[in-house]
Amino acid sequence: TYYQRFIDQHKTDDLSRTRATLALREVESTLERLGGEPAAAKTPARLSQYAIFDGRDLRGWKVQGNEDVFKVENGELVSTGDSRGTWLMTERGDYRDFVLKLEFKLEDGGGGSIGLRVDDDNKHIKVPIMDESGPGINFVPQNMRTGSVAMKRDQQAQLKPVGEWNTMEIQMKDVTVNVKVNGEQVTQHDLSQVRDFVRQLGRDRRFSRFSRDVVKDSEQGRIGLESGRGEVRYRNIELKPM
Repeated sequence: TYYQRFIDQHKTDDLSRTRATLALREVESTLERLGGEPAAAKTPARLSQYAIFDGRDLRGWKVQGNEDVFKVENGELVSTGDSRGTWLMTERGDYRDFVLKLEFKLEDGGGGSIGLRVDDDNKHIKVPIMDESGPGINFVPQNMRTGSVAMKRDQQAQLKPVGEWNTMEIQMKDVTVNVKVNGEQVTQHDLSQVRDFVRQLGRDRRFSRFSRDVVKDSEQGRIGLESGRGEVRYRNIELKPM
């Protein structure tokens, strides 16, 4: 480790009567108690100027639902899973046109979604993410899986195996949404094409929630992470205004 190398390089007789020796002895004692390099010696990754999650805590975010669902662990934002749909949303609510980039890692059967322009009534544009490797995925239509927008997905997302990190990039411009997963275009959608259809569905109470999830008339809102079944981990969440 860094500290051990420092001790080996500087432990000489000439230092035995200096303050440096006292400091080195204190480091040696600390290493013996901890059994290795102190956690404080680990330097956190430098944040991008566009980061909206600092890897330390949930400052700048607020929970809507179960307070225990979201936590920060090892520099990662963790959704522990809540099928009732607990949300973690940015406190800032004026995001309009932007490029959102993030990394996510799924466990077996894990899933959630990204909410765009979430307003105070929880109307939003939703981009699902989910493990597509298990048998349970057969019950989810292709056009509602990872990277889809308002029941449209142009091609299947090429997800990494469970337990590995994936990247997602979402470009939101006016009523157009573009989604890339692991660098590959998955969906390009003009939401104006579906709004009238969805509003008609919304008049039927059986489809009211669906309508709320895909119709978004306001021009700005929050960024949200919705919990789903199983654990999902996020890191390097960045938003660059356009």
